[in-house]
Amino acid sequence: MPRRRLRNRPRRIAAAVPWLLLLAAVFGPYPAGAAARRAGSAPPIRIQSDRMEATEGAGRVLFTGHVVATRGELRIEADRMEVFYSADKSEPGAGGRRIRRILVTGGVRLFQGERTARAREAEYLAGGEERVVLSGNATVTQGQNRIRGQRITVYLDEERSVAEGGPGGRVETLVYPEE
Repeated sequence: MPRRRLRNRPRRIAAAVPWLLLLAAVFGPYPAGAAARRAGSAPPIRIQSDRMEATEGAGRVLFTGHVVATRGELRIEADRMEVFYSADKSEPGAGGRRIRRILVTGGVRLFQGERTARAREAEYLAGGEERVVLSGNATVTQGQNRIRGQRITVYLDEERSVAEGGPGGRVETLVYPEE
């Protein structure tokens, strides 16, 4: 038995690697990755909501009520989205504003092709360690494959993901290997 288990281990790891890379693609603000965003080739972001409130001095824009944000193939739906930015005059476009953080709350749903994700909250953090954190019963699916945990963190520049079960909970991964 131990021998068979060791023989199948590389196959199981190989099946999981594309799934973890998929997480980075789904939750990045633009699926082509950080390099494309820095090169300026990313498509525009469109946000629709019932209400928008911008506070220039605080560097904050709040969207509430039936929020739908799209960028390329990526679509985000939620009750509320808060965008925090800082003035960076060296940054081209967007009036010299650089996004520092985006907090999306209330029935968060993300869609991109056959990939979906659901959570109570999603947070994008820019800067040194660029990452997306899904928390509150987070689930990511592609086709029949699924990862579920209390919290899923995707480190965008590293193409690395960490799923956590939370207090008393466990991470559940369901992968259907390709034949």
